[in-house]
Amino acid sequence: MTLMTHIKIKRPLTARYVLFVLALIVPALILSATSTAEGESHGREIRQIDRMHTAIKAKIRAEKLIESKRTFEYCEPYADTLRVMHADNRGVIRHYRVEGGSEDSSVRRDFYYDGQGRLGLALIEGRAANDTLMRYRIYYDREGHRIRVSHKQVRGPGYTFPSALSEQDVIRDPLQAFHSKNPCLEITRP
Repeated sequence: MTLMTHIKIKRPLTARYVLFVLALIVPALILSATSTAEGESHGREIRQIDRMHTAIKAKIRAEKLIESKRTFEYCEPYADTLRVMHADNRGVIRHYRVEGGSEDSSVRRDFYYDGQGRLGLALIEGRAANDTLMRYRIYYDREGHRIRVSHKQVRGPGYTFPSALSEQDVIRDPLQAFHSKNPCLEITRP
């Protein structure tokens, strides 16, 4: 179906008017084509990251990755109470989890890394005593830039989770984060 519009113009179009209209239309068309190409590129990248995430989770379930864990007593809001990392047989860390919270909320951050140890995906889940559950999903390209961020309030009235998406909370060097100091006492089992 073709829709045609006829416009009656009482005076002839001037060259300046035609150029003005073209100046408005052409950049939008170019921008649209560029963002579509970038969207397709990011779409492929995101599908690849999702496959990596699925493969890593399967390896964790099958216990095919080497797990290291540290637990800490609660001593201050949002200080780490749990750190877990999973490395492949070459020593490349493929998953890192950190958990912490306060008296009325908790945040769990899971980071997934490719075979070269580059961050590809961050999954952040915040829970609050008022039954709020929030989920963040952040995709990163090979250069470490965010390419997509999704945020979903799964249930509850809402809650402000401190620094849930702060860049300083993104773990790009999981080995260093795992071994870093913690203000809270580490729980060691004999």
